Amino acid sequence: MHDDLFLEVKYRDPEKKSAFRVVRLWRDTHRLAREERKTPVLALREKGTHGFWLMMHSSDLQHVAACALDAQGESTPQVDAHRLRVLSKSLHESLGDYLDGTE
Repeated sequence: MHDDLFLEVKYRDPEKKSAFRVVRLWRDTHRLAREERKTPVLALREKGTHGFWLMMHSSDLQHVAACALDAQGESTPQVDAHRLRVLSKSLHESLGDYLDGTE
């Protein structure tokens, strides 16, 4: 699907017991972030391990990436906006029908 990324998509019915628990946690985080008018990013880490996982909604990818670049002092708005649009479009195109739930 993508030259550099290994992408895997899992689907669950949010109304069923099999729904992702982490998505429920993200929704709770989203409610809190909305109260503060912020973009929710859920960081997950296991005790005794290095690194962590970041969970965000796909519609927030461009904003989160821009914030990360800005925090590193590497942000040039015109270039970054274009690069982030290309990245987001590339991910959506790479996933194709998986994102639509048709495959």
